[in-house]
Amino acid sequence: MSAPADVAKAASVPERVGTYRVVAHFDFLGTGERIVLLAKSSGMGLDYATGVVSVFEDAPREWSSSRHFDGLSPSTNLRSATRNFFDRVTTRITAAG
Repeated sequence: MSAPADVAKAASVPERVGTYRVVAHFDFLGTGERIVLLAKSSGMGLDYATGVVSVFEDAPREWSSSRHFDGLSPSTNLRSATRNFFDRVTTRITAAG
């Protein structure tokens, strides 16, 4: 399948995943993965998370944070969340070689 055909099938990037707002994303159309960096307000400021979801997922309100994200933690700060996001992207790019 050509890249333009894959792009046409990809779901639009949601504004939110659960209670988190999508801050950044990187799509890998070959594997159908979308890596996301998320943020939400909390009593202590902002909480950040990273995760991998399906690029073809079309129902973000049904995404379960406990099912999709291993980086959820109130103690996760922007620096570690951003590093985790870029590590995930770099790993996928390297694997695609």
